[in-house]
Amino acid sequence: MNNELIAIPVFQERISPLLDEARRFALYEISDGIITQKIILNVDLETDALRICKLKDMGVTALISGAVSGYLSRFIVEKGLRHYPWVNGDVDEVVESYIKGGLAECFGGKRRCEGGRRRKCCINYNNETLINNIDKENKE
Repeated sequence: MNNELIAIPVFQERISPLLDEARRFALYEISDGIITQKIILNVDLETDALRICKLKDMGVTALISGAVSGYLSRFIVEKGLRHYPWVNGDVDEVVESYIKGGLAECFGGKRRCEGGRRRKCCINYNNETLINNIDKENKE
């Protein structure tokens, strides 16, 4: 049985635009590719690092986020969490995309990528530039 706990910072029903300031998270328990439980909780600690440590202590194994500072993205990976940064869209749609393998795990520290200054991307472990954009996929 494959169980995991995923955390996503939320604002209304969408991914929060900046992980560094997020205090409200949706936690999804996924068992064998099926969502078995969803809860919303507030993690109201002083710093972003303390919030990440609290999520890790709760058993979170992966974090899906919107924009994130390079420092915090590296901190997340150093804590042993899988990180999927620069994702945007409806939270439930993002989780479905994650379950289907549609998100790229990577480091969020890259500031610019090809195609304009507002496109956000990250670098995976093979030094490839990737973009996670659920809204774009749904429009096509």
